[in-house]
Amino acid sequence: MKWIEKVEKLVIKKYTIIFVILTVLLMTNSESNGGSLVDAAKKGDSATVSQLLKGGAKVDAKDSDGVTALMYAAEGGHLKVVNLLLQKGANPNLRDSRFGMTALMVSAAEGHTEVVRSLLNSKADVNAKDRNLGATALMGAAEHGHTAIIEMLISKGADVNVKDKRGFNALAQSATNGHLEIVKLLVSKGANINAQDIKYGATPLMGAAANGHKSIVEFLLEKGANPKLKRRMDIRLWTSPAPRGKITLYSYCLNNI
Repeated sequence: MKWIEKVEKLVIKKYTIIFVILTVLLMTNSESNGGSLVDAAKKGDSATVSQLLKGGAKVDAKDSDGVTALMYAAEGGHLKVVNLLLQKGANPNLRDSRFGMTALMVSAAEGHTEVVRSLLNSKADVNAKDRNLGATALMGAAEHGHTAIIEMLISKGADVNVKDKRGFNALAQSATNGHLEIVKLLVSKGANINAQDIKYGATPLMGAAANGHKSIVEFLLEKGANPKLKRRMDIRLWTSPAPRGKITLYSYCLNNI
């Protein structure tokens, strides 16, 4: 009968509306705990992020580790999500609870150049240090060999001579990990070529030599690195037994004293 069909349609419509309202309420409630927005940002789901923000989600909501949606998007290289969150007022200088890292630090270490650019244009602190090691975004980029990011960070005022809690600077990180072009760049920007760490007194030259990076050793020596600097307890790097496969490099260093 027609009147029964009408009643059924009204009931279906009513419960559909109730379902939609409940869904929105659940999503909004989840956002108060940093749930759905953070998850969507982590996945790079810009459509869901946009929808949640329009529904009143807090743009700087955090998960249980104190990580924001912006941090996850930056780490994953999700540029569209990063830009969306920044446009909605996300704070690029918030830190996670465990390590005290910012979105700029994680994106620089991961090599997401355009994400780094967006964060810097949104007033991210270029010289901020994490709470774990006291490392900066520049150090993370130097360690992992991201030349374009280092150029960008320096152009925005990154300090090439700042040290972490161990006394390592970006030059030491890049030399130890074998990134010759970054070593050249940092030296050209005034990085201290003979900077020594706190515990052992190790230099960038020692780090390069210990890891077999001959081209970096040659470059640093050419630029004035001091091969006579000593580690703590009066031990130069090459007076210890040379690691297997690196005898030639140690001999090279010895001949340049």
